[in-house]
Amino acid sequence: MITEDMTLNDAILKNPGAQSILMSFGIGCGILNKNEEETLKEACIEHGVNLEVLLRELNFSRYY
Repeated sequence: MITEDMTLNDAILKNPGAQSILMSFGIGCGILNKNEEETLKEACIEHGVNLEVLLRELNFSRYY
């Protein structure tokens, strides 16, 4: 399960489709150093993204 306290990199490792999903929400994944430190919650706050909706998409897509 992908959670709000995971880093962007951890989410991408857990769900290979996460990078595309993050980008569709306007959260870029091009800066690797930032991905290693920034959590999903922090990225959502920074980009004005609804955390619950993002987590639902990330977790749902892991199975399909």
